Amino acid sequence: MTEKYFEAIEFAVRKHSKQIRKIDKFPYIVHLYEVKEILMENNASEDEVIAGVLHDTVEDTDTSVEEIRQHFGDKIAMLVDFLSEKKSMPYVERKAEHAMRLAKAPIEAKRVKCADCISNLRSIYQNIQYGIEVWSHFNSTKDNVETHYRHSIEVFEPLKGTNMYNELLKYFNLVF
Repeated sequence: MTEKYFEAIEFAVRKHSKQIRKIDKFPYIVHLYEVKEILMENNASEDEVIAGVLHDTVEDTDTSVEEIRQHFGDKIAMLVDFLSEKKSMPYVERKAEHAMRLAKAPIEAKRVKCADCISNLRSIYQNIQYGIEVWSHFNSTKDNVETHYRHSIEVFEPLKGTNMYNELLKYFNLVF
């Protein structure tokens, strides 16, 4: 990995330093690290790994796509932009709009989002196994969350047959 990879980790740690996961209360960076690991285990390019580390910075911090572009270049900024949801929208509309944008995204963005979904579903599954009531932590219903993941799986059709896609299906079926 190049210097840019390590800069991305440092950038994400700084930007997400005060954030925690909503269900298990782990530091948010744990999720970003897991997304990075999933991508690396699936032979993702360095740009995909970096986008995985940075995928929530625009969505969840005061970071702009332009700031990502200045620090990490056009391609990573483009990937992060495809991966960023419009948090001002209600859950169902936001997830539907994001799925439509992601359907038009390059395969690299789909791989990063697939890794993100795997990480999130693993977390939900583990918390369910520990007896934690997870669904009250969402800004929507369990049915709406399931619908979001079903739409995501449809968007990831180009990844069908890969280990990553199969792992996503595994955790989807375990959770829902």
